[in-house]
Amino acid sequence: MMKELNRHGYDVGAHTLYPVLHDMKRRGYLVDEKRIERDRMRIYYGTTNRGRAALRNTKGRIGELVSEVMKGGILT
Repeated sequence: MMKELNRHGYDVGAHTLYPVLHDMKRRGYLVDEKRIERDRMRIYYGTTNRGRAALRNTKGRIGELVSEVMKGGILT
């Protein structure tokens, strides 16, 4: 996940990312599955129904904002 964020220009380290993931899990947006692979603990995250609903809502709100910015509706 950090590599993907970095590819988009975000310099996010583990000390930033993992607290966010833990908080999203605590709030019910994510679930995790712990697995041991090659003698190392790996945690895989997946979204819950609540998380998917929040993502849909957020996408709509971001879409509205982008539309307004691109039309010059705000900050003009």
